[in-house]
Amino acid sequence: MLLRLRVSLPDRPGGLGQVARVLGALGADILQVTVLEREAGRAVDDFTVSWPGTTTPAAVHERLSSVPGVKVEGVWPTKEVPGSALDYDLLMHVAGDPARGFATLVDALPGLCGESGRSRWPTVSYGTRAWPRRPSSSWPRRRRSARPST
Repeated sequence: MLLRLRVSLPDRPGGLGQVARVLGALGADILQVTVLEREAGRAVDDFTVSWPGTTTPAAVHERLSSVPGVKVEGVWPTKEVPGSALDYDLLMHVAGDPARGFATLVDALPGLCGESGRSRWPTVSYGTRAWPRRPSSSWPRRRRSARPST
């Protein structure tokens, strides 16, 4: 299971090591660490970790929160493998076949804007069939509200 962790910790020597030690004790394999910001003596880091076991995000949150000065800002599952650059790969596909560029971008939108398989995207079809002029019997009809007489 891949998890993304966002942690705020003291920006001092050994702070990152304390978090890494806890993750290692839980059986995590740290795949990537990204420092998002550093200011006022604190750092916010994103970790991408892999667990071969069945650790829950709640258990990870609880263990990391026990480290002095560490605040867990979020733990969530991810499918994004570190080192993959989906946006760069998409641009390479568009540049490689410009005639299909628009179709390639449209096909890639659900994967870029949300997790694949979880997003529900509306579709619009332009065809030769004309739209009906009045709604079918299954179309929801508005009821007119009674106006109070004055």
